[in-house]
Amino acid sequence: MNRTRKLLAACAIALAAPALVAGCGDDDGGDEDPAEILRTALGQDTDYESGVVNIALEGSVEGAVSASVDADVSGPFQSGDEGEPPQIDLDATANASAEGIPQLPGGSLSFDLNGGVTLAEDSLFVTYDDTTYEASQRFYSKFSPLLESVESAGERTQEPENADSFVESLDNLENEGTEEIEGESLTHVSGDLDFASLAEQGSDGSVPFDTSQLEGLTGTVDVYVAEDDTVRRLDFGVNADGVDALAASGVDALDFTFSFGISDPNSEQTIAAPADPESLDDLLGQLGTSEAEIAGAIDRGLQGLVVPGGTEVPEIGEPGGAAADPEVQDCIAAAQDSDAIVECLEQGG
Repeated sequence: MNRTRKLLAACAIALAAPALVAGCGDDDGGDEDPAEILRTALGQDTDYESGVVNIALEGSVEGAVSASVDADVSGPFQSGDEGEPPQIDLDATANASAEGIPQLPGGSLSFDLNGGVTLAEDSLFVTYDDTTYEASQRFYSKFSPLLESVESAGERTQEPENADSFVESLDNLENEGTEEIEGESLTHVSGDLDFASLAEQGSDGSVPFDTSQLEGLTGTVDVYVAEDDTVRRLDFGVNADGVDALAASGVDALDFTFSFGISDPNSEQTIAAPADPESLDDLLGQLGTSEAEIAGAIDRGLQGLVVPGGTEVPEIGEPGGAAADPEVQDCIAAAQDSDAIVECLEQGG
Protein backbone atom coordinates (compact mmCIF):
# COMPACT_ATOMS: atom_id res chain seq x y z
CA MET A 1 0.00 0.00 0.00
CA ASN A 2 2.98 2.29 0.35
CA ARG A 3 5.16 3.78 -2.32
CA THR A 4 8.30 1.74 -1.76
CA ARG A 5 10.66 2.69 -4.56
CA LYS A 6 13.03 -0.11 -5.42
CA LEU A 7 12.13 -2.07 -2.31
CA LEU A 8 9.37 -3.95 -4.15
CA ALA A 9 11.86 -4.95 -6.87
CA ALA A 10 13.88 -6.79 -4.29
CA CYS A 11 10.75 -8.48 -3.02
CA ALA A 12 9.65 -9.79 -6.84
CA ILE A 13 12.72 -12.12 -7.01
CA ALA A 14 12.23 -12.92 -4.13
CA LEU A 15 10.73 -14.47 -2.83
CA ALA A 16 9.35 -15.15 2.16
CA ALA A 17 11.77 -13.46 6.72
CA PRO A 18 12.20 -13.51 10.24
CA ALA A 19 9.27 -11.53 11.54
CA LEU A 20 10.12 -8.56 13.64
CA VAL A 21 10.13 -9.74 17.20
CA ALA A 22 7.70 -7.89 19.40
CA GLY A 23 8.86 -6.97 22.84
CA CYS A 24 6.84 -5.91 25.83
CA GLY A 25 3.91 -3.59 25.12
CA ASP A 26 1.61 -1.41 27.13
CA ASP A 27 -1.16 -3.28 28.92
CA ASP A 28 -3.59 -0.41 28.33
CA GLY A 29 -4.75 0.63 24.89
CA GLY A 30 -4.08 4.10 23.51
CA ASP A 31 -6.61 6.92 23.42
CA GLU A 32 -6.31 7.71 19.72
CA ASP A 33 -9.04 6.40 17.40
CA PRO A 34 -7.65 3.20 15.77
CA ALA A 35 -9.58 3.82 12.54
CA GLU A 36 -7.99 7.25 12.17
CA ILE A 37 -4.53 5.81 12.87
CA LEU A 38 -5.00 3.34 10.02
CA ARG A 39 -6.48 5.89 7.60
CA THR A 40 -3.55 8.22 8.16
CA ALA A 41 -0.88 5.51 7.96
CA LEU A 42 -2.31 3.61 4.98
CA GLY A 43 -3.39 6.67 3.02
CA GLN A 44 -0.08 8.49 2.86
CA ASP A 45 2.79 8.39 0.40
CA THR A 46 5.90 6.71 1.81
CA ASP A 47 9.33 6.38 0.22
CA TYR A 48 11.71 3.76 1.59
CA GLU A 49 15.13 4.06 -0.02
CA SER A 50 16.79 1.51 2.27
CA GLY A 51 16.36 -0.57 5.38
CA VAL A 52 15.85 -4.18 6.42
CA VAL A 53 12.91 -6.19 5.10
CA ASN A 54 11.40 -8.92 7.25
CA ILE A 55 8.85 -11.46 6.03
CA ALA A 56 7.45 -14.58 7.69
CA LEU A 57 4.88 -17.22 6.76
CA GLU A 58 3.66 -19.96 9.06
CA GLY A 59 0.66 -22.21 8.67
CA SER A 60 -0.95 -25.62 8.64
CA VAL A 61 -3.75 -27.49 6.88
CA GLU A 62 -5.72 -30.40 8.36
CA GLY A 63 -8.01 -32.96 6.75
CA ALA A 64 -7.73 -35.42 3.89
CA VAL A 65 -5.12 -32.94 2.70
CA SER A 66 -2.59 -31.97 5.36
CA ALA A 67 0.34 -29.60 5.12
CA SER A 68 2.57 -27.29 7.13
CA VAL A 69 4.97 -24.50 6.23
CA ASP A 70 7.34 -22.28 8.17
CA ALA A 71 9.32 -19.77 6.08
CA ASP A 72 11.38 -16.69 6.88
CA VAL A 73 13.19 -14.17 4.71
CA SER A 74 15.06 -11.12 5.94
CA GLY A 75 17.88 -8.85 4.97
CA PRO A 76 18.96 -5.33 4.01
CA PHE A 77 18.09 -3.46 0.84
CA GLN A 78 19.55 -0.28 -0.64
CA SER A 79 18.21 1.70 -3.58
CA GLY A 80 20.52 2.13 -6.52
CA ASP A 81 21.26 5.32 -8.38
CA GLU A 82 18.82 6.57 -11.01
CA GLY A 83 18.29 3.80 -13.58
CA GLU A 84 20.22 1.28 -11.48
CA PRO A 85 18.68 -1.81 -9.82
CA PRO A 86 18.48 -1.99 -6.05
CA GLN A 87 20.92 -3.99 -3.94
CA ILE A 88 19.61 -6.68 -1.62
CA ASP A 89 21.03 -9.40 0.60
CA LEU A 90 18.26 -11.76 1.73
CA ASP A 91 18.63 -14.85 3.88
CA ALA A 92 15.87 -17.44 3.56
CA THR A 93 14.84 -20.54 5.48
CA ALA A 94 11.81 -22.71 4.77
CA ASN A 95 10.44 -25.99 6.05
CA ALA A 96 7.41 -27.49 4.34
CA SER A 97 5.58 -30.79 4.14
CA ALA A 98 2.33 -32.01 2.59
CA GLU A 99 0.36 -35.24 2.40
CA GLY A 100 -2.76 -36.42 0.64
CA ILE A 101 -2.16 -34.50 -2.59
CA PRO A 102 -2.74 -36.88 -5.54
CA GLN A 103 -1.00 -34.57 -8.00
CA LEU A 104 2.32 -35.14 -6.21
CA PRO A 105 4.48 -38.26 -6.66
CA GLY A 106 3.56 -40.53 -3.78
CA GLY A 107 0.99 -37.96 -2.71
CA SER A 108 3.40 -36.13 -0.43
CA LEU A 109 6.42 -33.85 -0.26
CA SER A 110 8.86 -32.58 2.32
CA PHE A 111 11.76 -30.18 2.05
CA ASP A 112 14.06 -27.90 4.04
CA LEU A 113 15.63 -24.83 2.48
CA ASN A 114 18.47 -22.77 3.83
CA GLY A 115 19.85 -20.20 1.44
CA GLY A 116 19.63 -16.66 0.20
CA VAL A 117 19.65 -14.22 -2.68
CA THR A 118 22.00 -11.29 -3.20
CA LEU A 119 21.89 -8.51 -5.80
CA ALA A 120 25.12 -6.55 -5.74
CA GLU A 121 27.61 -5.05 -8.18
CA ASP A 122 25.26 -5.68 -11.14
CA SER A 123 25.15 -9.40 -10.55
CA LEU A 124 22.85 -12.05 -9.06
CA PHE A 125 24.05 -14.50 -6.41
CA VAL A 126 22.19 -17.48 -4.96
CA THR A 127 23.24 -19.27 -1.77
CA TYR A 128 22.13 -22.86 -1.27
CA ASP A 129 23.34 -25.29 1.39
CA ASP A 130 26.18 -22.96 2.44
CA THR A 131 27.52 -22.59 -1.13
CA THR A 132 27.20 -19.35 -3.12
CA TYR A 133 26.61 -19.36 -6.88
CA GLU A 134 26.79 -16.46 -9.33
CA ALA A 135 24.57 -16.10 -12.39
CA SER A 136 26.11 -15.29 -15.75
CA GLN A 137 25.67 -11.71 -16.95
CA ARG A 138 23.47 -12.99 -19.77
CA PHE A 139 21.15 -14.71 -17.30
CA TYR A 140 21.15 -11.75 -14.91
CA SER A 141 20.16 -9.43 -17.76
CA LYS A 142 16.87 -11.33 -18.06
CA PHE A 143 15.83 -10.03 -14.66
CA SER A 144 17.18 -6.47 -14.84
CA PRO A 145 14.20 -5.10 -16.84
CA LEU A 146 11.86 -6.75 -14.33
CA LEU A 147 13.57 -5.00 -11.45
CA GLU A 148 13.24 -1.63 -13.18
CA SER A 149 9.58 -2.29 -14.00
CA VAL A 150 8.74 -3.18 -10.41
CA GLU A 151 10.58 -0.08 -9.27
CA SER A 152 8.30 2.04 -11.47
CA ALA A 153 5.23 0.23 -10.17
CA GLY A 154 6.36 0.96 -6.63
CA GLU A 155 6.19 4.67 -7.32
CA ARG A 156 2.40 4.68 -7.29
CA THR A 157 0.85 6.50 -4.37
CA GLN A 158 -1.90 5.12 -2.17
CA GLU A 159 -5.34 6.65 -2.70
CA PRO A 160 -7.09 7.67 0.55
CA GLU A 161 -10.28 6.02 -0.73
CA ASN A 162 -8.52 2.65 -0.78
CA ALA A 163 -7.42 3.11 2.82
CA ASP A 164 -11.01 3.94 3.77
CA SER A 165 -12.30 0.78 2.08
CA PHE A 166 -9.77 -1.36 3.91
CA VAL A 167 -10.56 0.18 7.29
CA GLU A 168 -14.30 -0.26 6.70
CA SER A 169 -13.77 -3.99 6.05
CA LEU A 170 -12.36 -4.45 9.58
CA ASP A 171 -14.44 -5.22 12.67
CA ASN A 172 -13.58 -4.84 16.36
CA LEU A 173 -10.85 -2.28 15.76
CA GLU A 174 -8.74 -1.63 18.84
CA ASN A 175 -5.79 0.59 19.72
CA GLU A 176 -3.63 -1.85 21.68
CA GLY A 177 -1.18 0.83 22.81
CA THR A 178 2.55 0.88 22.04
CA GLU A 179 5.02 -1.96 21.68
CA GLU A 180 8.79 -2.02 21.32
CA ILE A 181 9.77 -3.72 18.05
CA GLU A 182 13.35 -3.72 16.83
CA GLY A 183 14.11 -0.91 19.28
CA GLU A 184 11.32 1.35 18.01
CA SER A 185 8.12 2.30 19.82
CA LEU A 186 5.17 1.46 17.55
CA THR A 187 1.42 1.87 17.93
CA HIS A 188 -0.37 -1.46 17.60
CA VAL A 189 -3.83 -1.50 15.98
CA SER A 190 -5.74 -4.78 15.68
CA GLY A 191 -8.96 -5.79 13.95
CA ASP A 192 -10.92 -8.67 12.49
CA LEU A 193 -11.34 -9.21 8.77
CA ASP A 194 -14.84 -9.11 7.32
CA PHE A 195 -14.48 -11.40 4.30
CA ALA A 196 -17.95 -10.61 2.97
CA SER A 197 -17.10 -6.91 3.01
CA LEU A 198 -13.82 -7.59 1.24
CA ALA A 199 -15.71 -9.52 -1.45
CA GLU A 200 -17.82 -6.44 -2.07
CA GLN A 201 -14.87 -4.08 -2.57
CA GLY A 202 -14.78 -2.64 -6.06
CA SER A 203 -18.27 -3.95 -6.88
CA ASP A 204 -21.76 -2.47 -6.74
CA GLY A 205 -22.17 -3.77 -3.20
CA SER A 206 -23.58 -7.15 -4.16
CA VAL A 207 -21.73 -10.37 -3.32
CA PRO A 208 -21.35 -12.69 -6.36
CA PHE A 209 -21.64 -15.88 -4.27
CA ASP A 210 -23.39 -17.33 -1.27
CA THR A 211 -21.51 -15.92 1.73
CA SER A 212 -22.75 -18.81 3.89
CA GLN A 213 -19.96 -20.81 2.21
CA LEU A 214 -17.52 -18.60 4.14
CA GLU A 215 -19.01 -19.42 7.54
CA GLY A 216 -16.18 -20.55 9.78
CA LEU A 217 -13.57 -18.46 7.92
CA THR A 218 -12.07 -15.78 10.16
CA GLY A 219 -9.20 -13.36 9.80
CA THR A 220 -7.19 -10.92 11.85
CA VAL A 221 -5.08 -7.87 11.01
CA ASP A 222 -2.40 -6.30 13.19
CA VAL A 223 -0.80 -3.06 12.03
CA TYR A 224 2.19 -1.43 13.71
CA VAL A 225 2.61 2.31 13.06
CA ALA A 226 5.62 4.50 13.81
CA GLU A 227 5.54 8.00 15.27
CA ASP A 228 5.87 9.46 11.77
CA ASP A 229 2.59 7.71 10.84
CA THR A 230 4.23 5.16 8.55
CA VAL A 231 3.50 1.44 8.71
CA ARG A 232 6.43 -0.62 9.97
CA ARG A 233 4.76 -4.02 10.10
CA LEU A 234 1.61 -5.80 8.91
CA ASP A 235 0.44 -9.16 10.29
CA PHE A 236 -2.38 -11.08 8.62
CA GLY A 237 -3.97 -14.20 10.06
CA VAL A 238 -6.52 -16.54 8.46
CA ASN A 239 -8.27 -19.38 10.25
CA ALA A 240 -10.84 -21.78 8.80
CA ASP A 241 -12.73 -24.53 10.57
CA GLY A 242 -15.47 -26.49 8.78
CA VAL A 243 -15.74 -24.07 5.85
CA ASP A 244 -17.95 -25.56 3.13
CA ALA A 245 -15.97 -23.93 0.33
CA LEU A 246 -12.82 -25.77 1.52
CA ALA A 247 -14.35 -29.07 2.59
CA ALA A 248 -14.92 -30.06 -1.03
CA SER A 249 -11.12 -29.97 -1.47
CA GLY A 250 -10.49 -32.21 1.54
CA VAL A 251 -9.56 -29.37 3.90
CA ASP A 252 -11.21 -29.52 7.32
CA ALA A 253 -9.24 -26.69 8.91
CA LEU A 254 -6.40 -24.31 8.20
CA ASP A 255 -4.47 -21.69 10.12
CA PHE A 256 -2.02 -19.29 8.45
CA THR A 257 -0.20 -16.15 9.55
CA PHE A 258 1.80 -13.81 7.33
CA SER A 259 3.98 -10.93 8.48
CA PHE A 260 5.71 -8.19 6.49
CA GLY A 261 7.82 -5.50 8.10
CA ILE A 262 10.56 -2.95 7.55
CA SER A 263 13.09 -1.98 10.20
CA ASP A 264 15.81 0.68 10.12
CA PRO A 265 14.00 2.56 7.30
CA ASN A 266 16.14 4.86 5.16
CA SER A 267 19.31 3.92 7.04
CA GLU A 268 22.43 3.42 4.96
CA GLN A 269 22.96 -0.27 4.10
CA THR A 270 26.23 -1.70 2.82
CA ILE A 271 25.77 -4.73 0.58
CA ALA A 272 28.79 -6.46 -0.93
CA ALA A 273 29.05 -9.23 -3.50
CA PRO A 274 29.96 -12.63 -1.97
CA ALA A 275 33.52 -13.79 -2.47
CA ASP A 276 34.57 -16.78 -4.60
CA PRO A 277 31.16 -17.86 -5.93
CA GLU A 278 30.67 -20.89 -8.13
CA SER A 279 28.67 -20.92 -11.36
CA LEU A 280 24.89 -20.87 -10.96
CA ASP A 281 24.69 -23.33 -13.87
CA ASP A 282 26.43 -25.88 -11.63
CA LEU A 283 23.64 -25.63 -9.08
CA LEU A 284 20.89 -25.66 -11.71
CA GLY A 285 22.48 -28.74 -13.27
CA GLN A 286 22.09 -30.56 -9.94
CA LEU A 287 18.40 -29.63 -10.03
CA GLY A 288 17.95 -30.94 -13.57
CA THR A 289 17.85 -27.63 -15.44
CA SER A 290 20.14 -24.85 -16.66
CA GLU A 291 20.36 -21.10 -17.15
CA ALA A 292 19.64 -21.58 -20.86
CA GLU A 293 16.44 -23.54 -20.19
CA ILE A 294 15.15 -21.00 -17.68
CA ALA A 295 16.05 -18.10 -19.96
CA GLY A 296 14.22 -19.82 -22.82
CA ALA A 297 11.16 -20.26 -20.62
CA ILE A 298 11.25 -16.54 -19.83
CA ASP A 299 11.43 -15.69 -23.52
CA ARG A 300 8.59 -18.05 -24.38
CA GLY A 301 6.57 -16.49 -21.60
CA LEU A 302 6.51 -13.28 -23.66
CA GLN A 303 4.31 -14.95 -26.25
CA GLY A 304 0.94 -13.22 -26.48
CA LEU A 305 1.98 -10.65 -23.90
CA VAL A 306 0.23 -7.29 -24.19
CA VAL A 307 2.68 -4.57 -23.26
CA PRO A 308 1.93 -0.97 -22.19
CA GLY A 309 0.29 0.95 -25.00
CA GLY A 310 -1.66 -2.09 -26.18
CA THR A 311 1.11 -3.51 -28.38
CA GLU A 312 0.98 -7.28 -28.58
CA VAL A 313 4.27 -9.13 -28.61
CA PRO A 314 4.46 -11.25 -31.79
CA GLU A 315 4.30 -14.99 -31.34
CA ILE A 316 7.63 -16.55 -30.54
CA GLY A 317 6.81 -20.12 -31.46
CA GLU A 318 8.40 -23.33 -30.28
CA PRO A 319 12.02 -23.66 -29.12
CA GLY A 320 14.24 -23.02 -32.09
CA GLY A 321 12.14 -20.05 -33.18
CA ALA A 322 12.96 -16.37 -32.94
CA ALA A 323 13.46 -16.37 -29.17
CA ALA A 324 16.04 -19.17 -29.46
CA ASP A 325 18.19 -17.17 -31.89
CA PRO A 326 21.32 -16.06 -29.96
CA GLU A 327 21.25 -12.67 -31.73
CA VAL A 328 17.63 -12.16 -30.68
CA GLN A 329 18.45 -13.16 -27.10
CA ASP A 330 21.32 -10.67 -27.06
CA CYS A 331 18.99 -8.02 -28.44
CA ILE A 332 16.38 -8.74 -25.73
CA ALA A 333 19.06 -8.69 -23.04
CA ALA A 334 20.09 -5.19 -24.15
CA ALA A 335 16.51 -3.93 -24.57
CA GLN A 336 15.65 -0.95 -22.38
CA ASP A 337 11.86 -1.19 -22.60
CA SER A 338 8.98 -3.32 -23.90
CA ASP A 339 8.95 -1.61 -27.32
CA ALA A 340 12.59 -2.60 -27.82
CA ILE A 341 11.75 -6.22 -26.90
CA VAL A 342 8.99 -6.27 -29.49
CA GLU A 343 11.39 -4.92 -32.11
CA CYS A 344 13.94 -7.64 -31.27
CA LEU A 345 11.34 -10.36 -31.74
CA GLU A 346 10.04 -8.88 -35.01
CA GLN A 347 13.55 -8.76 -36.44
CA GLY A 348 14.16 -12.35 -35.39
CA GLY A 349 10.90 -13.47 -36.98
